[in-house]
Amino acid sequence: MASPATPPQISTAHPPSGSGHFWIYILTNQRHTVLYIGITNSLHRRGWQHTTGSGSEFTKKYNASTLIYYENYSDPRDAIAREKQLKRWNRAKKEWLIARVNPEWRDLGAELFGDVAGDATGSLDCGADAPSLGMTASVESIPV
Repeated sequence: MASPATPPQISTAHPPSGSGHFWIYILTNQRHTVLYIGITNSLHRRGWQHTTGSGSEFTKKYNASTLIYYENYSDPRDAIAREKQLKRWNRAKKEWLIARVNPEWRDLGAELFGDVAGDATGSLDCGADAPSLGMTASVESIPV
């Protein structure tokens, strides 16, 4: 009798890659007292905007610029639906979701893009060698 297959080891360094053009993301501040959920078609550009204080009034006011979670979608309607769903969740449920892929609440933006605040040019081009980003999800796989 064949032995059961061993489940693959999954790295939690970054969520699995996706090829979609739409992202939902969660930011926090230095003390982790604020969670901000947003949607974008360029995670790198939007991260730079939040880091430099031009992303949104909310993130500027509360200094929320640390990327701690993201998901990738091919269809903008799925991304919008997911953003709305996450915004309805209570904080404990959001923290549970973040902890599944980033239990230490590391700054994924810094790990993926380097020092975006120090990029004085505000370059939005990630280049051909940029890491593939995001967690691909389908509507059927989204917990409610």
